[in-house]
Amino acid sequence: MCVLKYFHEKFGVRYLAQTRADAIVMNPDSLHEMKAAGIYSLIIGAESASDSVLAEMNKMTLYENVPRALEIIKDKGIETVTTWLIGHPGSSYSEEMKTKEALEYLLAAGLTDHAEVYTFVPYPGTISSLDTRLHITETDFSEFGRMNKPVYDLDGFPRDEIECAYQELLAVIEMHGKRNAEVLII
Repeated sequence: MCVLKYFHEKFGVRYLAQTRADAIVMNPDSLHEMKAAGIYSLIIGAESASDSVLAEMNKMTLYENVPRALEIIKDKGIETVTTWLIGHPGSSYSEEMKTKEALEYLLAAGLTDHAEVYTFVPYPGTISSLDTRLHITETDFSEFGRMNKPVYDLDGFPRDEIECAYQELLAVIEMHGKRNAEVLII
């Protein structure tokens, strides 16, 4: 933080940073130092509003920390961004609708200034690509992109439903006058 603060004070450099929701909830005083160092926006990898999906991801946190962290961050005058991941093994359409409801609430309440939604990507050769609940349906690996259509089915959650859930979350973002991945355009 000292180096960031130096460049912020000397040259006016501002930063976008990423942190965990539970880290903010457990140590809210860290935000004072972050803001002094020129951090103007914080990204929280919320991923899902379903605690069972978060457990499948091994996030080691609960969704309840996300709105709590966002409130703390907003109180310090720092912009917020949340990222969401659709179609992770262990998820279902109904679990993704929990995420949709949470995103609607966070945007309507002004707790997240920007939101980004991605589909889960089981990159070939990774441990997650070996999950037996995941069934690759395409062999064209060029479709393994973060904002492309899913190229797999999950047990009980086929790719057309994953795509539908993804599109529904995108629609929530657009309904609030935002664009997906808007934060990436600086």
